[in-house]
Amino acid sequence: MWNMTPSFLVLNVCGMNTLETRRNKINGKKRMNKPLVLVTWLDAKDGQTGWHSIEDIQKERLAVCHSTGWLMYKDETKIIIMADYSEFDDDKEGGRHITIPSVWVQTITYLKGDYKEKQNEHG
Repeated sequence: MWNMTPSFLVLNVCGMNTLETRRNKINGKKRMNKPLVLVTWLDAKDGQTGWHSIEDIQKERLAVCHSTGWLMYKDETKIIIMADYSEFDDDKEGGRHITIPSVWVQTITYLKGDYKEKQNEHG
């Protein structure tokens, strides 16, 4: 099984982005005009079933999540990232997208160095 640490994801996604850039140059068309990102965000975490001391319950923490994909949309309430992109003839489709409330987001790391964040990302 792969080691899915954030550093592995950054290297893996950056490598895919480099390969995709080469393909775009060969085919002569730009496929995706959105930045690749690594988003670190907080999520709810259920406790284990059963009886627990009040002290242990009060020590519970949030889950820290890491998601990668194209940043499709970003505003003050939410961000949307998409992990998969497909082209067939003139059809363009995306898959494995997630909408995350902005207040849950801890960091957004842009994985493509030449991209400059705009004030508001709209797809």
